[in-house]
Amino acid sequence: MRFAKTTHGKIHYRIKGDGPPLLLIRGLGRWSAHWCGWDDQLAKSCTVITLDNRGLGLTSSPMRFWNSLGDLAADAATILRQERINSAHILGTSLGGMVSLVFALKHPEMTSSLSVIAASVGRSGHPRISMKAAKMLATALMMSWRHYLHRQKLQMQSVKNLRMNGVKKIADTSNQLLL
Repeated sequence: MRFAKTTHGKIHYRIKGDGPPLLLIRGLGRWSAHWCGWDDQLAKSCTVITLDNRGLGLTSSPMRFWNSLGDLAADAATILRQERINSAHILGTSLGGMVSLVFALKHPEMTSSLSVIAASVGRSGHPRISMKAAKMLATALMMSWRHYLHRQKLQMQSVKNLRMNGVKKIADTSNQLLL
């Protein structure tokens, strides 16, 4: 069992696998034991780090009403520092996604990539992150979207090249399916 010492207690975490580091952060009421085997699958190609947020699992630090998303993000950064991991891919679900967003904003140098599942930045009229932070996230998402569109354009060019290189029948069949 691994623990990261903080001023408010110990944060429990697990590490498995070998490869690029991937930090998984669960949502409200869930801890490192609740990845339903996804952590094992990901550990086949990554070094997977899972943690028990404050008040959950084997973590001794209680969750207090005054704790913020920033506090939970700081716990995750403490774990990475303790393991001498300079940068990791970050994946968070639900509350863990919100923590992941804050982690990426506060520790961009430690964030190789960011994946957020089923999370929000706050309810209407009551943002949980600043407008500046929201603009930074929007810019990052637009850059990712442009990269995706560029990849799609390259793939479409590859299909056109297939047609030009004598695979006309396959290309014609796929065009008929699209029409």
